[in-house]
Amino acid sequence: MRFSIIVIIIFIIKIPFFAQDTILLKNDSLLYAANRQLYFVAGSKVILNKNNEVIEGSLLKNTYLWTGRRMLNFKAKKPVKFNENAIVVSGYLVENTQLWTAKQILTFSNSAKIKFNDKGLVTEGQLSVNENIIINGKKVSFRKLNKIVFDEFGNIRQGTINKKEQFLNSKGKLKTYKAGRCIYFDKDGKTL
Repeated sequence: MRFSIIVIIIFIIKIPFFAQDTILLKNDSLLYAANRQLYFVAGSKVILNKNNEVIEGSLLKNTYLWTGRRMLNFKAKKPVKFNENAIVVSGYLVENTQLWTAKQILTFSNSAKIKFNDKGLVTEGQLSVNENIIINGKKVSFRKLNKIVFDEFGNIRQGTINKKEQFLNSKGKLKTYKAGRCIYFDKDGKTL
């Protein structure tokens, strides 16, 4: 008897807490951080953490939220995701907005999900205008409205080029790429 109680106690203690999904039956105000609430859309899925705080859900109305760097206006009826400190890590912007990567300011589109690191710097999104980005000392034009990805240092890891370009590949060979091609880069700016 004593052994089974100990086993049960150990089993209960070892069970990890998982986020839980809930479908809202009506527009509802839910806690997304201690003493902070937001309204989420009826019929949408919200994901709650172990403290019953929303970590992901679709906003009822456009809402200004903190990204770790500044307040940004996020779209209604689109999913927004928070980290454990109630800072937005991804969502959809209401308007095209100039934001920082770890290296430069670029203008990002409101038509696609944007992702932030824990410092509020953009790691993924879509450019709203064609932008020049420096890769190994060379200005390269990247195409708007295509996915663009940066690493934690602001180096481009993925993007679609606007015109024919030549890059060194990971084997050290110079390779030519056509305009409109999505290019993947390693940490040193060489193509994969």
